[in-house]
Amino acid sequence: MAPPFRAEQIGSLIRPTALSEIQNATSRTQRRNFQTAYQDGSPEKEIEKKAIADIVALQLSKNILPIMNGEYPRHIFYDGFYEKLPSFHVADIPIRDGYRTGFPTATKLLELGMTTNGVMVCKSKIESKGAAYLGEWQVLRALLPREDWRLAKLTVPSPTWQHIQLRDGWAYSKTAYATDEEYFTDLTKVYRDEFNALYHEGCTCKLTIRIWFSSPFLHFKMDSRLTE
Repeated sequence: MAPPFRAEQIGSLIRPTALSEIQNATSRTQRRNFQTAYQDGSPEKEIEKKAIADIVALQLSKNILPIMNGEYPRHIFYDGFYEKLPSFHVADIPIRDGYRTGFPTATKLLELGMTTNGVMVCKSKIESKGAAYLGEWQVLRALLPREDWRLAKLTVPSPTWQHIQLRDGWAYSKTAYATDEEYFTDLTKVYRDEFNALYHEGCTCKLTIRIWFSSPFLHFKMDSRLTE
């Protein structure tokens, strides 16, 4: 009998030591976009691809679905999307002034003694420059027979990822957008392009795209420090 619930793995998998060592050795700038830190064919990329192949084989052997790449090409789960958009740039935001009052991440950063934190901020009109995660998907699907592509999926950061944590006026430049509606209208177009590209490359299951939004910040809405 099928269980009376739905269960899925949803996040990053534990990285093997060799891959962790590469990521820990990269500079802060490289870590912000680990996907492009190394070129195809480099020893580092080969270690990454082997780690993905091994974790896919492990999931298949244990019948763990859906099959994922463990988010190994990223230094953290949200890496590699906003970094691929030319309109977004890393900015060191003052935590007390730039973050929303009571936002749990900001509270923790302040407890750690930090006064600023690097965030991807929109500086100009948002335009799509190709699918950010297409390369990830192509590596993952190459490890599976065509009929099993439907069992695999990718995660992407939520469209609200940058915006939800920052005070009004910090997520995007006022020279680029006057309102949240304008900002999210253009950002939505980029997500639509991303999903279309992945869909047409086989990231589907019964005509449904196999994408999972990663947005752990949403549960912060239950924190009284943020809602009061």
